[in-house]
Amino acid sequence: MRLEKCYVCSSTVYPGHGTVFVRNDARIFRFCRSKCRKNFEMRRNPRKLKWTKAFRKARGKEMVVVGASYKWSLFRRAALACACVPSRSDEYVIFRIQRSTSSDRETPRQNTTES
Repeated sequence: MRLEKCYVCSSTVYPGHGTVFVRNDARIFRFCRSKCRKNFEMRRNPRKLKWTKAFRKARGKEMVVVGASYKWSLFRRAALACACVPSRSDEYVIFRIQRSTSSDRETPRQNTTES
């Protein structure tokens, strides 16, 4: 079973799905849905369509694997930074709720409009 990629949006085209366009020079274009085929026929550039993978890669919004090398030191620093942020315990949250409700009861609201 061979999985192809859509020419416009780079999504997976499974066998028996999508359409194929063959140009006179024998170049094959596969499309996952009619939206992609119509955009190709209108000669739209996939790098300028915001919903395509090509747009996301061109704008630096997608993580592109270049030789499968990641900056692991950056990931480690991020993980350590997340661990240093203190999380609020349930007791603290309950204490805050009780304190706010008890202070509302103890100090009655004063009427600011005097007649």
